[in-house]
Amino acid sequence: MRTARSFDLHTHSNYSDGTLGPAEVVERARRCGVELLSITDHDSTSGLADGARQARTLGIRLLPGVEINTNSDKQIHILGYGIRADSGVLQEKLKDYRRRRAARVEKILSQLRDVGLEVGLSDIEGVSKESWGRPHVADALKKKGYVGERQEAFDRYLTLGKPGYVASFGPSPAEAITTIVEAGGAACLAHPGIVRGGLDLHGLKALGLEGLEVFYRSHTRVLTANLKAQAQALGLLMTGGSDFHGPGTGRADIGGVDFPAEDAQILAERFFSLCV
Repeated sequence: MRTARSFDLHTHSNYSDGTLGPAEVVERARRCGVELLSITDHDSTSGLADGARQARTLGIRLLPGVEINTNSDKQIHILGYGIRADSGVLQEKLKDYRRRRAARVEKILSQLRDVGLEVGLSDIEGVSKESWGRPHVADALKKKGYVGERQEAFDRYLTLGKPGYVASFGPSPAEAITTIVEAGGAACLAHPGIVRGGLDLHGLKALGLEGLEVFYRSHTRVLTANLKAQAQALGLLMTGGSDFHGPGTGRADIGGVDFPAEDAQILAERFFSLCV
């Protein structure tokens, strides 16, 4: 009987909002028995080279990846797998998305200062190697003693309706999917369990969506079964990952995402040849 295989196609390094370098992410994944890994930093592929070197040394498959946060108020994030990271068009678009991220962070900091929280750009700069986001603001609030943990900062200040909330400046879902597809990648919907207002998978597939993150650490068995049925009905790839961010983030466990053998085989056939 074929057994489950451990893949983790959703992790982050310190090139975005993770706390470990890409090589350290690969090393942890290898120690945890992950067979296929993707580092999916927000709007950045710059950690791929470091990760690939370590992956070759340790004998683990590393699939080029990225995560693009869209401007949808439904909290739609698009994961891209097997992208051509050396595409000049892709890199220009990611650079633009990072500029938008920086502008959003500056607005968040301004709003926090308006309510008496003294956090500035100097508290953010240098924490991420490339891509800023709300987690960096959360960590700055923690470092300043305003909160005890990253999640507390989100709950008190950074989510919808809170004083530091600023809507995403990212691209539309259509643009995010197109960006990935034009770079030769497979566009997949991240953590569908947290998408607000229901899923329009038919609409996203029409835009070029290829896959759905069915297997995700916080998904219940019932939700996973429901998502799997939807993916099968629409002919979408079933992907999955831990959404690892590293120590001190509340998302410090990598791996542990076991794919049923038949689903893992489909992913292997789609992605193994694209690993670096």
